[in-house]
Amino acid sequence: MDALIVLAGGRSERFDGGPKALASIDGTPMVGHVVARLAALTHRVVISARAEQHAPLRRALAPLESAEACLDLAFAADDVPDCGPVYGVSAGVSALTAQWPATFDGSGSRSVGLVACDLPLVESVLFERLETALVETGVDAVVPETDDGYAHPLAGVYRLEPLCEAVAAVRPSADETARRQPGLFDVLSGLETCVVGGDDLPADAARMLSNVNTREALESVRESVADSSRW
Repeated sequence: MDALIVLAGGRSERFDGGPKALASIDGTPMVGHVVARLAALTHRVVISARAEQHAPLRRALAPLESAEACLDLAFAADDVPDCGPVYGVSAGVSALTAQWPATFDGSGSRSVGLVACDLPLVESVLFERLETALVETGVDAVVPETDDGYAHPLAGVYRLEPLCEAVAAVRPSADETARRQPGLFDVLSGLETCVVGGDDLPADAARMLSNVNTREALESVRESVADSSRW
């Protein structure tokens, strides 16, 4: 992948006790687990979040940025906060061209991973499979689908130019924003999308795609990480 956009701008309304992106798992904030697990695939990482979140997120990720000498972090602010992930994606792709203009200059076909900050068990092998499918099929987007039939657009790989066009197409005008908040499935509807599931995904893909929305889910993940570290 040419870059990774991590969405961390939510209000964590179902997560009692502060922003879930900063919740500690084995001494590392949740967003740090996501970045660390996927940093091997690309050194360009954009954290898309509300402007007031940037300072605490930057502090939380500083140890990882120091440890990963090649990691290049950028931050993007939603221009329309609290209106869903489409705006976070829009801010993220805009940051790519601002931070790395020579790479993301609109020419060629660049691939970008989208991932939510609340998938701390995600593994690089999942995105490697999705990236391979993107290259082999030539589609605009590849997203995983778990056995429950649910597709996960916030754990997918996208071609940058079609993604930008699809996001622009579904964003409402300023006076419509309060009435209509598009979602990522609206974006997918404007893209040629390949859905990958079953045996084409890693055996434990369902675990990788388990998101943490509640304190109960956080404790479950903490136990899972602790158990795996004992081995």
